[in-house]
Amino acid sequence: VRKEDRAEYCSLVVAQLRSGKTELRFSVQGGGPVHAVGKSSGRLREVWNGKRVSLASARPPPPPHLLSPSSMLDLETSSSSPGRMSKRDARCWFDQLLLPEHLRPFMGRPPLRVVELLGVDGFTLDELRSHVVDSGPLLSGSVVFPVGRTWGMGFSWSSFIAQTKLLSTCARAGLGLDMILCDDRPAPFDVSDVFGLATDDVVHFTSLGRQCSVRRM
Repeated sequence: VRKEDRAEYCSLVVAQLRSGKTELRFSVQGGGPVHAVGKSSGRLREVWNGKRVSLASARPPPPPHLLSPSSMLDLETSSSSPGRMSKRDARCWFDQLLLPEHLRPFMGRPPLRVVELLGVDGFTLDELRSHVVDSGPLLSGSVVFPVGRTWGMGFSWSSFIAQTKLLSTCARAGLGLDMILCDDRPAPFDVSDVFGLATDDVVHFTSLGRQCSVRRM
């Protein structure tokens, strides 16, 4: 982290600790830097660069049953048979999916000294201590690593995990595999009430009227 960015990085770390997205460790087994990516809304999204950790990991399978333009070729609408499309995204999906504890030491972020965090947005030593999950000397000059507790977007397995979890969530809501549009399964025989998933987006298509669209989404 550049010297001129360290104050902003400290604020980010405090906010992420308080939200439960990260924890603190005295040592890590892997990690990467963080950077900002612009969003269409004009705001910034913080992204952890997990390239090195991803290269050291087993290669993940492709996300299952992913929606694509080619999987929607069987859909038809007309003035006599109108269709409806509704979409909902799983907000902050990657920030909600908790990592298993044994993987978290590999998700290290740029380290900070304890003294740099104290006083940031009222952050106290006791509060800092509550976020430390391993053992070490907690002195003002001690170095601590923020560590991701969630399946960050920068890790190669995260898309597979996000898609798989959203599939199970949809199944519990009554959107089963017999209704899904994707390239790795045959299209449903009846496409009057179907849906598709794209990592953190659920898209529902129906020609059964507004009530079905509202009920599903």
